[in-house]
Amino acid sequence: MPEKKWPLVLGVVASVCWALGAGWHKLQADDQRAFEVYSFYFDLCSSRRGKRKDFDFQRCLEQGNRTYKAHIEERWQNAAFIALVPILPGWGIAFLVLATWRRVAKNYTQTAE
Repeated sequence: MPEKKWPLVLGVVASVCWALGAGWHKLQADDQRAFEVYSFYFDLCSSRRGKRKDFDFQRCLEQGNRTYKAHIEERWQNAAFIALVPILPGWGIAFLVLATWRRVAKNYTQTAE
């Protein structure tokens, strides 16, 4: 493979890895957070069990499910944003660094001769 193609191939591989890894991580983090909120509301509701004679667990489950659904409602949009938006600035920075590196290396070899 030509020398100038390696940064492109490496960039594509890094971009794909970033998009998959960051998206998956964000989905997992959102699921975990939604479950924690569900557990908190369910525990809060069920802690009132001893204070009321007509206590109904069904209302606790419904409240927990409502909060869970509210927290995972936009998780795919959040994951796509986290996975895809940083790629464009990353490519821009990589091209600037690579261009600077090549220019310095070219000037260094010209002055060394």
